Amino acid sequence: MMTSHVSFNLDTVEGISSALGLAVLYVSSLYIWPQKLHRNHPTVVKQRIFSAVVVTILSPLYLLLWGTQHAAHHTTQHAAQHSLALWIGLRDPLSAVFPLLLVILLFLGPLCQHLVLRESIFSDYDGCKDVLIFRNLIVAPITEEVVFRGCLAPLVFSALGWNITVATLPLFFGVAHIHHACGLYRQGQPLLRIAASLLLQTCFT
Repeated sequence: MMTSHVSFNLDTVEGISSALGLAVLYVSSLYIWPQKLHRNHPTVVKQRIFSAVVVTILSPLYLLLWGTQHAAHHTTQHAAQHSLALWIGLRDPLSAVFPLLLVILLFLGPLCQHLVLRESIFSDYDGCKDVLIFRNLIVAPITEEVVFRGCLAPLVFSALGWNITVATLPLFFGVAHIHHACGLYRQGQPLLRIAASLLLQTCFT
């Protein structure tokens, strides 16, 4: 059976806007639920886990919307062609494990933030640590790895090349966390504290 390969022929505007669109889709999906409870409340955590998983499942389809499919034997001098799995980074089992470990390492950032700002890691929900640990150490690393690395990279690469892509993807990921400022503001946190929290988290990511 002949397999299908995918290429991306996007200009700069298309590459950046398509990547930004997927990042916005991921973040906005977290806010489709009523925002009456703290983000660490178990009900909110479960709702946002559902949203993140759905967007992650759909993100390869979003990627296909911007790509051009070819027969496996077809070649072109204008754009690199790979299977969709290879574009996302799934070459072999280890290719998925090592980046995931890097993302888990990245989540040391919030731990450093809590230590620097002397916050409780689990806030007021110490009785719900299991669901928070599942969100922070399982769901968030996997979904963000797929969306912000696997699916954004081909879009940005098509327009800007690998060198700029490597430098740009962390910016997408860091800026995507600015929305946490809304929750901190609703909690009545001082603006200086909010700014310090966002600066630390954005620079780390």
